[in-house]
Amino acid sequence: MRILLAALAFAAPAYADYMGGLWPPGTLPPQPATTLVRIAPSSNGDPPALAANLYALTVVPQSPRYWEWNGIFAVRSYADYGEHVALYAKAHRYGNGPLFGAVIELNDRGGPGPSWALEVDAMVPTPTPSGPRTGIGIVVGRSRESVYRDPTDTARGRLDYGIRLLPNYYDGPYVDVDYGLKIDIPCASACISIPPNTWVTLDGGGSVGYTFNDRDGWLHFGIKGKEPALSIQMETGEIRSRGRVIAGSAGGQWAH
Repeated sequence: MRILLAALAFAAPAYADYMGGLWPPGTLPPQPATTLVRIAPSSNGDPPALAANLYALTVVPQSPRYWEWNGIFAVRSYADYGEHVALYAKAHRYGNGPLFGAVIELNDRGGPGPSWALEVDAMVPTPTPSGPRTGIGIVVGRSRESVYRDPTDTARGRLDYGIRLLPNYYDGPYVDVDYGLKIDIPCASACISIPPNTWVTLDGGGSVGYTFNDRDGWLHFGIKGKEPALSIQMETGEIRSRGRVIAGSAGGQWAH
């Protein structure tokens, strides 16, 4: 009973702390019907291998032919305003140790048959009305305690990797990936689109690659920071190697 009362005592400030980065002060919505709060103990001796606030386990035997799902979070929204979420995870990092906003692990030790670590279903209405609809969106910003920003704060942040495919720490030499990115649906506009004047690397170190300059229409290949080894003028078709015209128009004359 004392544990329950302690949890309820911490529930309100913990909820406020969780929602503090989403809502202006004093406008927090009503507390949810169920609040789980756990204050992790300070390390004394050997820490446990794993501790959790909530643990849910479903064991599925070999015979069932129905679908067994360990957890379902559903929202039916008829709202015309606001932003509504079926499942939201939020992590605040204040120390120096690593922190993950969400981890999804698939440990496949079965036989033939498919397995997916993550499936995202994006079903759109037909006919599709205007407005961008995104399957997976990664929003990049600067970390703050509040949604408000100081207009005089112009400090820049940096995200090292938008999407990164890498091997498990112990299994690097022993795993293969057939396709780093595979697109199996025709794209109406483009399957891959990047901003102009962006360096696209062709090696692991980021030095060899290409970029397209939308101001003059040149597509350059080479080593970053050096004179391009090969340049193509996308409007006229002129081709240059380290500044020397090797094909196309040069001063009104056709060169080859």
